[in-house]
Amino acid sequence: MPGVFVSAVCLVGALSSLVQVGSKSEGGMWAMGTEMMVVCALFGLLLFAALTEFVILEFLWIKVWGQRLRNERRAAPTI
Repeated sequence: MPGVFVSAVCLVGALSSLVQVGSKSEGGMWAMGTEMMVVCALFGLLLFAALTEFVILEFLWIKVWGQRLRNERRAAPTI
């Protein structure tokens, strides 16, 4: 999963560079606003992917520790 995050960061950087090149050739305030909107949308998508990754990892953490606690409870000797 962390690889997805790194590749998404690279993708956002590459797309941002392409948008900047395109907006410089067009010129004007409209292109600058469009560039910012695209970069913000890509950054929001990146944050959503990271949030999804963290939620999945949290569920896995709860599942693993739940199993571990159940196994320890069963294996505990009675006094």
